[in-house]
Amino acid sequence: MIMASEYFEAQAADVMATAGGDPANAGQLAAWAEDARLRRDWQRLGVIVAYDGTLVAETIRLNVLVGVSVVYVTDALVELPDPDDAEGTILDLACGAIRQQIGQPIIHVPAWQVCTGAARGVVSAGVPRRQKTSA
Repeated sequence: MIMASEYFEAQAADVMATAGGDPANAGQLAAWAEDARLRRDWQRLGVIVAYDGTLVAETIRLNVLVGVSVVYVTDALVELPDPDDAEGTILDLACGAIRQQIGQPIIHVPAWQVCTGAARGVVSAGVPRRQKTSA
């Protein structure tokens, strides 16, 4: 597997920690985010990640009516016993089936959460980000 840059590793670790998972399991998410940001139309994408860090499925957010968007599961990234319970299904309806099939908690990560913003502890222009200053 290709190693992600420090920025994407920090972003993915933050997302995993915030969701209650182990930040050490963020490697696959970081690599996915970097690939999405560099090579794809990432703004509408997302990914379902198991707590062990395994990427389970990709998602896409579609605008179905003015002001209304729906997130669909597009592609299973692991072999699921019944992929029809996930692929092409609205995210909220697919999550229970996916959790049951893989036997562990999952989180949905919209690409913007790992592709944008300041990453904790990543140096940019010589200044570490998200560090608190003493007053």
